[in-house]
Amino acid sequence: MFCLYLIMNRIKLNDQLTFSIEKEEKRLRLIVSESGDELVCHKTDRNELTKFIQSADSHLFKGRLQLDKKGENVFIYLKGDIAGVIDLSEFERLMNHSYQPKQIA
Repeated sequence: MFCLYLIMNRIKLNDQLTFSIEKEEKRLRLIVSESGDELVCHKTDRNELTKFIQSADSHLFKGRLQLDKKGENVFIYLKGDIAGVIDLSEFERLMNHSYQPKQIA
């Protein structure tokens, strides 16, 4: 299993890759990055991610970034290879965190 931990709004998938969800206007961007450089992203809406979380085992997206839910784990695929595995609750927390308003000091 891959090692991961939550850093602000990012999850470290392995030694090189991080996964993040950012709000962009009314949509969300799911991003896989390496050393701060964005490798791939996919734009979607919150409803689609919510359906994915609440459904039975399912697959989401086609293309370079894909998500596959099996039980309580979300497998993140980058160009057809597993980039990492995230606990479903961490994925949901990351998604919800992206919608929290930013506080300005």
